[in-house]
Amino acid sequence: VPFRKVRSATKPMSSGSAPPRTPPGASGRVREPTPETTARKAAKLGGGGSSWPPAAEEWELDERQHERPRKHVHDCVHREITLEPLLDAVTRTKAFQRLGSLRQLGSTHRVWPNATHTRKAHSLGVAYLAEKLCRNIAQRPMPHGVQPPDERDILLVKLAALCHDLGHGPFSHTFDNFVVPAAARRARDEGDAGLAKVLEKHKHEQLSVRLLRKVFAQPPLAAREDRLTEAELVFVEELILGGDLKGGVDARKGRGWDKRYLYDIVCNADSGLGHPRCGTSRCGLECAELASSAPVALCLSARGGLRRSTHIAVCITRLDMDKLDYLRRDPATVGMSGLVVPLLENAEVRLATFGGEARARPVICYPDKMSPSLFEVFRKRAELHCQLYTHKHVVAWDLLHRDFLLAADALGPVVGSLRLAETVVAGNEDAFLKMTDESVMARFEVLIE
Repeated sequence: VPFRKVRSATKPMSSGSAPPRTPPGASGRVREPTPETTARKAAKLGGGGSSWPPAAEEWELDERQHERPRKHVHDCVHREITLEPLLDAVTRTKAFQRLGSLRQLGSTHRVWPNATHTRKAHSLGVAYLAEKLCRNIAQRPMPHGVQPPDERDILLVKLAALCHDLGHGPFSHTFDNFVVPAAARRARDEGDAGLAKVLEKHKHEQLSVRLLRKVFAQPPLAAREDRLTEAELVFVEELILGGDLKGGVDARKGRGWDKRYLYDIVCNADSGLGHPRCGTSRCGLECAELASSAPVALCLSARGGLRRSTHIAVCITRLDMDKLDYLRRDPATVGMSGLVVPLLENAEVRLATFGGEARARPVICYPDKMSPSLFEVFRKRAELHCQLYTHKHVVAWDLLHRDFLLAADALGPVVGSLRLAETVVAGNEDAFLKMTDESVMARFEVLIE
């Protein structure tokens, strides 16, 4: 409501200045609004259909909205990330805060001191990209029978992106690739076949799902009004697991055929399996894979010539928001040029068939003009593996940390009465949440002494 600036009565006037003039007919006091003024304001603010002032229940609704605003997180890569109240509550849990003590690149900071970003920052970046892709897709036309993502779908996809790395152990992939297999071999040598079988089947995605269940089964998330239903929780778990399900990707039940493309966003498990068929009306021709290193597919015309389709699906190498974030974040911390390709702005949903499927299904595709950008994604990934992830000094530090972790696991209990690798067994989630890069290193120093 516009207001008039009035000179303070207590402010002393300078000598020689004239007193303020009062308009004719005014008494110097603020006048009460007339009924005509109130009616005009009501018509201007409420569109003419609501009363002024607002009813009590309208004020209560506004207060509830202000109590739970969207949280804004500033990120060095994506600038500003927004989180809904439910996601903000998830980021405050112990399981998610632990990711702030796990370095994304493991031993790389020993060679590049600035490579200290954490899996917490990476998870927030994946959530940002997942939301951006969903909203871009929702604004584009959909094939017949395919539904665009609604706000609840976007929230669940962002939640899966936030929690997809909850089950990562200390020192990045060194824990999963070396410590757990070594513990499985030791358990088999000691005659504990049950523990050995569990450790041999361990994957950090499965542990992420168990931790997600634990987070939503405890307060304060269990008591929230916007908490997840069982069906929604199953959908989030399927998004995290990708194709690692009993029965494969066909066993998914969180979303139906009309929203099958949502499973390609966080963990793309099945794009590129078999030979896709272009589902657009302009081109219904068989697609052939170019080579084992090609990330895209081209249409092979009936005359034997190679022709590009209107939209091409990502094939052979899996493309999801997890990769797109670390391909931008990891190079930025070591001074290398990051990945800058406008993929998300051009993503669309098209129908395609894979591997002898009887019915075409919706998948996320990119226009034909984006094929150079798609090749750039995987070229950048290969470059990072050669120059960053498998740098000779980084590998040397990884081997040193491997020996350190194996020694710590062999010396005895590290967390309570459990050895290092035994914390990944179901039921030991509380002990697993205590393991970070620094805590394991400190415990190892105590065991040595």
